Amino acid sequence: MTAKILIVEDNLNLSTTLYRNLTEYDVFRSADLTRAYNYLTQHQFEVVILDLTLNNGDDGLELLSYLKQHETLIKVLILSSKSEIEDKINGLSNGADDYLTKPFSLIELKLRIKNLISVTKNYERSCLKFKQLIFDLNNFHLYDRQDEKFSCQLQKKEGLILKCLMQNKNLAINKNTIINEIWRGDKIPLLSSIDVYIRRIRKKLCRYGQLIKTRKNIGYYFDWKNN
Repeated sequence: MTAKILIVEDNLNLSTTLYRNLTEYDVFRSADLTRAYNYLTQHQFEVVILDLTLNNGDDGLELLSYLKQHETLIKVLILSSKSEIEDKINGLSNGADDYLTKPFSLIELKLRIKNLISVTKNYERSCLKFKQLIFDLNNFHLYDRQDEKFSCQLQKKEGLILKCLMQNKNLAINKNTIINEIWRGDKIPLLSSIDVYIRRIRKKLCRYGQLIKTRKNIGYYFDWKNN
């Protein structure tokens, strides 16, 4: 799938130049924050190229703050005419992943974009996603990228059970299969222990606990289709 890039830049000539040269990506352009927010609700971008100072008075730092809070998988590359070290520090300390000053080399810009996308792809390979939910398999941390107040930390066995259910979307997994998949080499638990684990996982997931359904006399499944 072609990576999507959003360019937030009010200089039409520069925006057009980037659009014409980044042909290997699916590129969207916005000269203001209103349109940028609209695009963000409609598409999943890998990289946002952001000018902090827009002619209509919009502040790029506002969008940067929003992305860091609600779209944590999106990488942000600031493109700015401000070249002082203090400006770079300010941009990076506010959450930007990279900072490039104008004028710049298109070759360098392309390399930086490629590197940022590579980081995102490597991270995504260790994550499971369901709509706005992100489940990090490195630390079994589940969070909602659109709701900073929701955060769920699972213990290892809980996390492995949720991983098993999420990877087998809508397919009911019986207790023996869960045990054989997760308790390899460990002391085999009672079948009833799986019910206890499921109750704990549902409780930790709060409102998302309802995504784990029971199929009578068969097992548990993650309801991928109906939510």
